[in-house]
Amino acid sequence: MVGKETLPDDKILEALYVSQMTPLYRYFFYHVGNMQDAEDLVSITLYRAIANHARFDAQKGTLAAWVFGVARHVLRDNQRRRTGLTLPHLPLVDTQSSPELQVIQDEATMLLHQRIHKLPANQREALTLRYFGDLHIHEIAALLRKSDPAVKMLLQRGLANLRCQYHHGGER
Repeated sequence: MVGKETLPDDKILEALYVSQMTPLYRYFFYHVGNMQDAEDLVSITLYRAIANHARFDAQKGTLAAWVFGVARHVLRDNQRRRTGLTLPHLPLVDTQSSPELQVIQDEATMLLHQRIHKLPANQREALTLRYFGDLHIHEIAALLRKSDPAVKMLLQRGLANLRCQYHHGGER
């Protein structure tokens, strides 16, 4: 049995779960495309984060950034095991809306996903960490091992590339 002194405080565990569950779920859902897999990956990530909590060093970054570092490893492990990942369905409008709006939402979601996947990998990763993972610039910088200005530039270029794709009908 593990001694109580080696486990993080229950309040810390609860705070970790409450603060990171939704951003992790959105991040994974974007990448894997279905609820069950996203939920499983969140569970695996939080389990690994709790099991390896002693490795967290507050001098190197925030807890959120560290947990997303664990999440990126979990996602890579999952992607190695799977071959054909499906496109995710990201709700952009109220899911209780009319069938017409639902069709428009589905088309917009698929178009956004396709255009994000046309971006260079570093821009795509920065954008997904920022907008699906809700991480701050400095947290993304720590994860990607880049400076804050470099991450800001990746985000700006990624958004500019997306805008360009929308203005030119998907062509970069």
